[in-house]
Amino acid sequence: MFVGTKGITEDELRARAESWAPHVEGAVHVSRIGFRHEELMDPQPQSEIAAVLLADLESRA
Repeated sequence: MFVGTKGITEDELRARAESWAPHVEGAVHVSRIGFRHEELMDPQPQSEIAAVLLADLESRA
């Protein structure tokens, strides 16, 4: 799960992650992205998200 962390508290971050638990099997893995949620589709946050996904995929190869 990618969370835009700019402007939210740790409690809000935890609540967002916990809100997904009923909808997934297994653990919810949170990747913090230092932007607002509304900015996550902009080029810079997308670059950070891509880097996280690439590192995860490479670690599984």
